[in-house]
Amino acid sequence: MDYHVEGTRVCGGELPELLNVAMEALKPLDLAQPPWKVYVVEGLDNGMWGCVIQAHHALGDGNACLVLLSAALFDLDFETPLEISEPKTFVPSQLTLIRRGLRWQGRNIMSKCTNAFEVVSSSERRNSSSNDLRRLAKLAWSEVRNPYRPAAINDCPGGGRVCRAVLRPLDELRTIARDVPGATVNTVFLSAVAQCLERALAAEGMPLESPLRMGVPKRLRSDTEGVLVESATRTGDLVIRPPLAKTNSYELIGIVTENLRSALEHDEPAARAMLGKGGAGAIGPMRWNLTATLVYGPPANLYGLGGRVKRILSSALPGGEKALAVAAFVYDGTVSILVVADQTLAGIVDHMCAGMDSWFGELANAARCAHAAESGRST
Repeated sequence: MDYHVEGTRVCGGELPELLNVAMEALKPLDLAQPPWKVYVVEGLDNGMWGCVIQAHHALGDGNACLVLLSAALFDLDFETPLEISEPKTFVPSQLTLIRRGLRWQGRNIMSKCTNAFEVVSSSERRNSSSNDLRRLAKLAWSEVRNPYRPAAINDCPGGGRVCRAVLRPLDELRTIARDVPGATVNTVFLSAVAQCLERALAAEGMPLESPLRMGVPKRLRSDTEGVLVESATRTGDLVIRPPLAKTNSYELIGIVTENLRSALEHDEPAARAMLGKGGAGAIGPMRWNLTATLVYGPPANLYGLGGRVKRILSSALPGGEKALAVAAFVYDGTVSILVVADQTLAGIVDHMCAGMDSWFGELANAARCAHAAESGRST
């Protein structure tokens, strides 16, 4: 779904009224948490907007769920698709259906979807939707009777997250990239992430001892002027071997460029399935997980992690592991780099952001001085 939504504008934080209406209409179901996701999208054909609803397949027939939810949200009258697949039988062991504090309203789910049956034409489809609705109510009632403490993949070990931002001019990264054959804005960004992360870990007494693997977009532009990277395309593993601190920054950019091209050329299905998530390298008792993604578009609520930013970064924070998520948003001539991590890694995040800020500044100044000297000799 991210592939189809990528070209549109996801307004998770800019149109809260519609999302609030959707959540209110289907209480006590928690539409903000799995297995429910609601996206408000602008920029569709003919300037229209839409509401994308994603439901976990454990809830039953996908088309029937779409009919039920659409009818409950918008009271729409439309034809049900002819293809009705068999209900799914897999149910996750940790399935959250009930909004916290409203568990006991689960028995009212049936009354929330009374209009849904009106849009189902034949008796066969009506029975199919009825079965799915009963199945949904049964799952909700099971959660009411047997509540659990959620251990979702994005729950942070320390109970909170820290976010820092680094803002640099886009022309600065382009200037640096032009001095390295084959380099792009993307590889300059990845080099900064790798080298500054190693320095930050060393400053915190946790030197990087194993190869660092980063999940990156498969699309690699050879043009330094072209910044657009399709983050929904297949991914490759970029493997960077320490130590990096003693490596010349320009040499590192060249190494990252060649390694990334090699990784993309020899991509394996397992790596493609990662789609933006990095592999883990053991450091003592800890396991590290890193993702670095370059995206074209506004960062949308930079410090509040709203909408698009939250979806991209939160997918890289697996529970139980120390993880860092880095995303660079290229928009309006500025590269906005966000670093998000568990609260216990605040020191590493601060060192990393300060290091990237000085890293870009030093290389850009060196490139400008070299270009000025070269132009002076030519004149």
